[in-house]
Amino acid sequence: ELRVKFPVVLVDYSLTDFFSIVSDNEGGAFEATGHLASLGHRKIACLTVPSFGNNYPLRVEGYRKALEAFSISDAFVFRQDKNESTETGMNAMEELGHKACRKMLKSRKGITGIFAVSDAVAIGAMEALREEKIKVPEEMSIVGFDGIYDAVHTDPPLTTMHVHKEKMGRLAVKTLLDNINNRNANPKEIVLSPHLVIRASAAPPEKVV
Repeated sequence: ELRVKFPVVLVDYSLTDFFSIVSDNEGGAFEATGHLASLGHRKIACLTVPSFGNNYPLRVEGYRKALEAFSISDAFVFRQDKNESTETGMNAMEELGHKACRKMLKSRKGITGIFAVSDAVAIGAMEALREEKIKVPEEMSIVGFDGIYDAVHTDPPLTTMHVHKEKMGRLAVKTLLDNINNRNANPKEIVLSPHLVIRASAAPPEKVV
């Protein structure tokens, strides 16, 4: 009903019967996890949290498919629920990432690499590793997703999948204007591929924590 009355374009979110501009969450997670695997990691964890929409579940699925592609049998998914956070917004994601990483460390699975479903989760995980005096990337490699500004300024700078949000915004405006001019156009989903930005948080494994 909303789409019939008003032109609507969803950005970074997808619903049936709506125009939407999204990132390839599954494909990006596949590439991020594959980067760790190509460095030689064979015990790779995924840190995830609840999300609005299906972005994070798709990223977890991409992680699983990458493990399968590299013939890695063990998947380690550590999820932290929002009701266990006392913060809001970005700080909440960092806190959840911190707690998810602590769960991972307590599991004693010999993990050497982490794929975090967002940069904020990765930043929280890096803080947990720092508290335990676990060196990144010498003792634990980590790759995030989103390409937020803060990812450049972590210590070490975070390797991440960069989401082209400016391009998504431009496409959303263009799609909206096209929809205004042609109200009979069939809704479609436009998918943009993120790209891997290699920084200093991932390296070949040297030591099992």
